[in-house]
Amino acid sequence: MRRALTIITISLALMAVQSCGFHLRGKVQLSNKVAPVYVKSSDASLANTLEEQLRNSGNNPAESSGGAVTVVRITAVNYRRTIRTVDTRGYVTGYILNLEVNFEVVDKSGKKLLADQRIQKQRDYNFDSTQVLAKESEETYLRENMEVDVALQIIRQLAAISG
Repeated sequence: MRRALTIITISLALMAVQSCGFHLRGKVQLSNKVAPVYVKSSDASLANTLEEQLRNSGNNPAESSGGAVTVVRITAVNYRRTIRTVDTRGYVTGYILNLEVNFEVVDKSGKKLLADQRIQKQRDYNFDSTQVLAKESEETYLRENMEVDVALQIIRQLAAISG
């Protein structure tokens, strides 16, 4: 009896989650109003990340602007690393990483669908000068993580355009 009650409870919870429109993070299917999307950027790393996240969410990016319904123009990418904390000897013990991305979305005729958007991400990390290689790897990981967050946010905004 207890097992049956557990199964019924789990089934009801799953049906409630499914009926409310819940989707796993990153799984956003774009409508034909905006897909396929072409990504235009001078920052190859962010462009590749956005294209990869489009593919991961089931949306194949366009190979050229001619084959796209919409174009995401990444107009500015700014990475900054600033000192967060220092110890009593003046050595850096923490940094703040900032990523600021400006972009716009236009249709194939050049009409702006989403004008001049800015996304900002920030991550903190502690620095230890005795573990420089590990901390460089951590910084790289955090930068890549911020790029993925930005890409997913852009995809969600594209989904909002498509209604």
